Amino acid sequence: MEKIISKVAAIGVAGGVFQIACEASKHTGGAAFTSGLGSLGGTFGMKGGLVTLGLVGIATDLVFEQAIDLILKGVVKQLCREGESQEEIFSKIDEYPVSVELKLKLKEVVRQYSFCSIKR
Repeated sequence: MEKIISKVAAIGVAGGVFQIACEASKHTGGAAFTSGLGSLGGTFGMKGGLVTLGLVGIATDLVFEQAIDLILKGVVKQLCREGESQEEIFSKIDEYPVSVELKLKLKEVVRQYSFCSIKR
């Protein structure tokens, strides 16, 4: 689920950047499209604009994946601080709509975090 969210965010941010570039060009239709890509590409023109949009998308995807990871790790650490047992937190993690890979990372955080009690 977190991978889908980061991909959608990447497309949305790149689309937003392109929309702003098109609006800033003061043209309409195909001229706005061409002018927007050209302005994003700088001296490399439209091809550079396409590369720029691709790089914006990739960067957004990476940032969102890391942000989701950090947020969920923070939530798990807070559950530990509040005194929930490892078993309770593990059952909550299993209910999260995230990838198996991220669930394993979160469970490892719980195991390493000193505030988490093994049994209550």
